[in-house]
Amino acid sequence: MKHSRIILLIFIASLLLGGCQTFPQHKVHHTLLEEKAAELPSKTLLMPVDISVLEMSASGIQEEVPEWTSQAKAHMHAVLENNPNNFGDLTIIQLPNLSKEQQQLIEQHTALYQTVAFSALWFSQTPIAAWRHKAKKFDYTLGDGLSFLAEQTGADTALFISGEDIITTDGRKATVFLAAAFGVHIPLGRAIVVSSLVDLRTGNILWLNFNTKTDSTTLVEKEDTIAVLSKLFENYPGLEAYHKLNAAN
Repeated sequence: MKHSRIILLIFIASLLLGGCQTFPQHKVHHTLLEEKAAELPSKTLLMPVDISVLEMSASGIQEEVPEWTSQAKAHMHAVLENNPNNFGDLTIIQLPNLSKEQQQLIEQHTALYQTVAFSALWFSQTPIAAWRHKAKKFDYTLGDGLSFLAEQTGADTALFISGEDIITTDGRKATVFLAAAFGVHIPLGRAIVVSSLVDLRTGNILWLNFNTKTDSTTLVEKEDTIAVLSKLFENYPGLEAYHKLNAAN
């Protein structure tokens, strides 16, 4: 499943919630909230970054710009590697050299992650009452298929980063300006990034958060990338918010 579906559903879910959200935006696996929970992860393995940068034309057509996508991925890697203190005191390390079979496992679990993250974000954000238990007890997992990486690297978790950046052309901006004069709203671009920490031994999604920007923010600019990632990890791991919520209930 392409991450654009995840991005779209996050956006829809945010609109549905309309600011009256009961549970925190970030998600924490229920095992981290238990009294006998193990220590928080400190060493995480950066998985291949899944970022796409698209250009939106005046007519609304979106096309990926490979050069911009490459720049955004490079910025994301550089920021994560060189600014560890901004990201929850996590020590971020790179993937080791892998065999062909291990690389295939990484690709398979990255695809699996996209599917599970899609479900996790939608069903834990939706205001539909029948699914509120997923917000109360966040329990999504990928299984233990990546446990070999824990043995190989000594890392506790895998860090998954997905995102989409839609950059508006000048022609599109002019169209939006003219439409606004007649009271018509036409959307501009947006930048949305999803981040998750996955336990390498169990596959549990320990923490998940997303950040959406509808201003001129673009992941093609390194400073914007720093701002987006810093916002994502601003309240990591965010256990207190859940403890207070559980105490109130």
